Amino acid sequence: MRIKNLKMLKKNEAHIWIIDLNMLDERIEEFEKLLSVDELRRAERYKFAIDRRLFIGSHGALRSILGGYIDDDPSRISFVDDKFGKAKIKGRSELDFSLSHSGNKVVIGVVALRKIGVDIECIDHAIDCDAIAENYFLPDEVEQLKNMERKEKLKAFYVGWTQKEAYLKAKGIGLSMGAANVRVSLGKDAPDFLIVERNGKTRRARWTVERFEPDADHIGAVVVEGDGCKIKYFVA
Repeated sequence: MRIKNLKMLKKNEAHIWIIDLNMLDERIEEFEKLLSVDELRRAERYKFAIDRRLFIGSHGALRSILGGYIDDDPSRISFVDDKFGKAKIKGRSELDFSLSHSGNKVVIGVVALRKIGVDIECIDHAIDCDAIAENYFLPDEVEQLKNMERKEKLKAFYVGWTQKEAYLKAKGIGLSMGAANVRVSLGKDAPDFLIVERNGKTRRARWTVERFEPDADHIGAVVVEGDGCKIKYFVA
């Protein structure tokens, strides 16, 4: 899971790591040793053991991967929040990263000299797409979903949700503060795009947007600042 140094990450590309939770379980003791005192305290706050292990595994994996990029001991990495509350590596502001997990998948995105956001969701076939969309999607997106058959609607909803959330994570904005201002592609064959709407005005955002499906049960999205960024995927 280690990369030798940051030179492996080119200026015009982003790396997306897709990690199976079972792999994290095999290395949970190793990853626990990488965490800071504060991270260990946060892990202990989880009521259920499975949630504690997920936190330890995902954050340990994040440290392991980031340590490879900056060629440093993962346990020595310190994180600080930027003005939007997004975590950054102390002293390495040129590197941006994003972490998401759902179901049995963990996704970590890394990019240099740009902003990045990733989101992964495990598909819940019982979810009320229309009700949630009413709060977080634009009116015409809501209508678009309502006119779809259930199977198509479910996938379109998760495609839209993950792209909106990935963008807001890249910006360091909470989902409740901006999701309904972000227009994305919901069609299964439509090219991915992202348009930001504010005060009645629209503009196509200069971001690279890409959806991905690691398996039949998960849908994810990556959003990277700037046009034409090449997305490279790694499976661990």
